[in-house]
Amino acid sequence: MYGQLLEYLNEDDRITEEDGSLAPESWRWWAWRPTELGWLVPFVFLVGALVFNYETIAALLSSLGLVSEHVGLWTTSMLGSVLFLAASVLQIAEVGHGTFRAQPRNISWWVAVLFVIGSIGFVVGSLPGFGTGGGGLPNADQEPGPLIVKVGFLLGGLAYTVGSYLMLPEMFQELGRQQGAEGSDEDQELESSG
Repeated sequence: MYGQLLEYLNEDDRITEEDGSLAPESWRWWAWRPTELGWLVPFVFLVGALVFNYETIAALLSSLGLVSEHVGLWTTSMLGSVLFLAASVLQIAEVGHGTFRAQPRNISWWVAVLFVIGSIGFVVGSLPGFGTGGGGLPNADQEPGPLIVKVGFLLGGLAYTVGSYLMLPEMFQELGRQQGAEGSDEDQELESSG
């Protein structure tokens, strides 16, 4: 997730039709740009991943003797899931250049939609952790709570896996666009010089 943030911070925003792409002036490790969707999406994903993986971090720290007990597993799972959902919705807005319009022919839109579906699966999988077993939510310790947890997290994980897989053709599509733009610039230079 931090890699996405680094990619956004160091992309060349000085690309012009006349000059082509220029190398970034300096490498940036961090910047605070909460008003830019390109920055906000990976930042919220990063925070969500840290919160969501609290249990993993706590287990590592307890094996090192730094903490003795795991506290707040369901709260951190739910909070991380909600942050993933917020980042995924923001990603749809980023793909739509600030709008929430359906773009079924756009791979980036499908990646964002699958991430929304996966986030909803994670939220559903976290719900039994807050159940009381009474008339409200099912409890995670009694059926059907464990089944809901497993199915929610399984579906969420599958949706994220498919969305992540689609990021590969998305990357190749973007590289093709960039190479096509560079090739047309070179053709224009040859035509003007010939």
